[in-house]
Amino acid sequence: MPKKPRKKAVTRLELQEARAEQVLHAASRVFCQYGYDGGSLDKIAKEMGSTKTLVLRYYGSKDKLGDAVIRRMMDDMVAALRGALSRPEAGLAAVLDQVFEYFRDHRGEIRYIVSVVSTPSLEGFGRGMIDRYFFDENHALHDVFTGEIGAEALDSLLYTYY
Repeated sequence: MPKKPRKKAVTRLELQEARAEQVLHAASRVFCQYGYDGGSLDKIAKEMGSTKTLVLRYYGSKDKLGDAVIRRMMDDMVAALRGALSRPEAGLAAVLDQVFEYFRDHRGEIRYIVSVVSTPSLEGFGRGMIDRYFFDENHALHDVFTGEIGAEALDSLLYTYY
């Protein structure tokens, strides 16, 4: 009788990373639904069917978790923008369609980011995070808008379109 293939053993680190990812996804859903102020650690724990203690074990505080949620959302947005700008030969209309499709498909995340940036009580938290993404020369989004990536792609798009 043939032997069944062994399942790959899951390491402790892989389990911890998967759990941290679950916390991040639950926090993202809760913050998008209730906003940062209304998205309590208790609601996040309930969303993932766990405890507040477990949420804190992985991120330490609501601020650190909120920071991780925005960082993930911004990284996803950067990837979408890079993808859109990587095909300037498609033309400006196609690139804008791709960008707007991303915004349409991620309304909740975009709304959450805008609310964090525009909430006076979160000014330091939200604006500091956004400033790092848009204006920090070491960050990918800065490259998309001001560096070689963005400049070449936009020049090519505009030249092709006009």
